[in-house]
Amino acid sequence: MGALGNKFKEVFTSTIPVIIVVFLMQLFLTKSTYTDYILFWLFSAFVLAGLTFFLHGVDVGVNPVGNAIGSEIPKRKSKLFMILVIFAISFLVTVAEPNVSIFGQQVMSIYTSVSSNTIVYGISAGIAFVLLIAAIKIVYDLSLRNIFLLGWGAIILIAVFAPEAFLGIAFDSGGVATGPMMVPVLLALSLGICLGTPGRSEMDSFGMVGLAAMGPVLALLLIGLGTGGGEVSGGGGGGTIVVNAEYVINELIIVSKNIMAALVPLTIFFIFFQRRFLTYTWDAVKSMTIGLTYAGIGLILFLSGMYCAFIPVVSESGAALLDLHPLWMVMIGLVLGFLIVFAEPAVSILGDQVNRASNGAIRKSGIRLIISVAVGAFVALAMIKISFDLSILLFVIPGYIAILILMFYSDKDMIGIAFDSGGVATGPIAVAVTMALYTSISSAKYSGIEAVINGFGVVAFMAMAPTLFIMILGVVIKRRKSRTVCGYEYFQIE
Repeated sequence: MGALGNKFKEVFTSTIPVIIVVFLMQLFLTKSTYTDYILFWLFSAFVLAGLTFFLHGVDVGVNPVGNAIGSEIPKRKSKLFMILVIFAISFLVTVAEPNVSIFGQQVMSIYTSVSSNTIVYGISAGIAFVLLIAAIKIVYDLSLRNIFLLGWGAIILIAVFAPEAFLGIAFDSGGVATGPMMVPVLLALSLGICLGTPGRSEMDSFGMVGLAAMGPVLALLLIGLGTGGGEVSGGGGGGTIVVNAEYVINELIIVSKNIMAALVPLTIFFIFFQRRFLTYTWDAVKSMTIGLTYAGIGLILFLSGMYCAFIPVVSESGAALLDLHPLWMVMIGLVLGFLIVFAEPAVSILGDQVNRASNGAIRKSGIRLIISVAVGAFVALAMIKISFDLSILLFVIPGYIAILILMFYSDKDMIGIAFDSGGVATGPIAVAVTMALYTSISSAKYSGIEAVINGFGVVAFMAMAPTLFIMILGVVIKRRKSRTVCGYEYFQIE
């Protein structure tokens, strides 16, 4: 219970500020009853317990087997083996990712000519393609800078010609795809490949999550070009969600099915790989299965808490914000964006890996703070965008052009970390809360196609923000290293 207790302390410290802010929104912006307040705190306890179990399960079940599989890939010295393993893992995780299936249903409800399966398999294909490139990059020491330059250069070019109503959906898809199951697996897998490849350091392991987030954006932009955007059925959802026994039971069933669909195939694949290629004992397999069970239970509790506590509150709050001065929208976006990302489990996992890879020079707390400040600032910027009906291209094109330029002046080890930070910042808390708030604002303020165009895009802001900020940090690190002629260990990023 010591490990679980420590995880709970970490989760409680980072998450309770988010719970308090959302509760204040419930108090002042919604028409809630005392029963609603009690239910909010009850399901907030689900969120706390769920995050604790999930992070513990990742430590026990996901990271060890991911590292082991990653280190085994280079030993086989077979391109076909690497392709099959990377494709199997990326396909199993992406298709079953709860965020992806929910996102596919949201898009289908708006575009009648674009099916949910088209979105899900399009995202999966994009991720599978770029993850193969990521594995080849690590094994053959290809330039990560050139890969991102070509990838995002193509995205910017295609976005100029893509249907306007499809832009927010395409740019949001990258953040949605890097969800609670994807990020831990990718971080562990990439670290294992690096540790198993001679001449590679842990700093070379970063970039796989960033590449995974790039693939869906490219794939969905191409789908948008092919369909012409499809037929639009109207605005988004939003409004009041009534949390009663029927709603709670329905959400528990849906969440449990999604998590089981994600974990069962992944567990079977891990067991097969462990027994067939790693020759692990059944005790090791049992330990891995217990860890994945913890992660599954944690995700069920966490997502149930989010859908029954946070999302109903922020969905109802969106319309109420329009009655206030726009400055309040900006301030709430700033505070909420900062707090929800600071509480994200994937940000914590990335912070641990960066701290370890840099031998403690780049502290976990420093990475979490930079990512949180960046996202808070850009969620506030997204509130300005939706208030004045501005095109998303006015923000993402200059933003990513700046990122691509900064790559050439940044420390090369920080490039992968920068793009990975964009993927981890858009985790389950961030996506669920901000998308619900943003969609409800758009539905209340706009109608028809305008509601669709403005209802998507906030996740894209959240993914771009930490990438830009960490890339600037990389520029600072490169300059400091050039002056001191030394490595990370001679200065601290607190």
